[in-house]
Amino acid sequence: MNRFAGITLLVCLSGFSSLVAQDPTGAIEGVVTDKTSSAVSAAHVVAKNLDTGFTKEATTLSNGLFRVPLLPVGRYSVTVEAAHFATLVRQPITLDVSQTVRIELQLDLASVQSTVTVTAEAPLVDSATNVLGATVTGREIVDLPLNGRNFTQPASHRLRAA
Repeated sequence: MNRFAGITLLVCLSGFSSLVAQDPTGAIEGVVTDKTSSAVSAAHVVAKNLDTGFTKEATTLSNGLFRVPLLPVGRYSVTVEAAHFATLVRQPITLDVSQTVRIELQLDLASVQSTVTVTAEAPLVDSATNVLGATVTGREIVDLPLNGRNFTQPASHRLRAA
């Protein structure tokens, strides 16, 4: 009976680890600074999903760092507000499964209440992991400099050489 209980426990734990590994969430983290690269503490950070309206909030630490964990995948806007600074909105930020997006946000001093919106499609670097990955489009395959435009040609040469 003890052996059966041990095997059952092992099966349950192995199933649980595979469920955790496929968590459909990600995180946005970064640092908030001013124009002199000094950390902005106690800034209010709001991550809002552009498709669903889901929001999650965080506050920067004394060193300007913040982290908004457990965000469902999707496109986000990040809004930062701090006393004596203009509100900054960065969008769109695309978040994929198990990805941690790191962003650096620099606030301007506000002489009058103002909002700065930065809209850019610049690729964000995932410095939290060492995983490389890319999606190859059909256009990229067609543009390959191959004799006769046959994308299977490199693989067939390898098979003949072996």
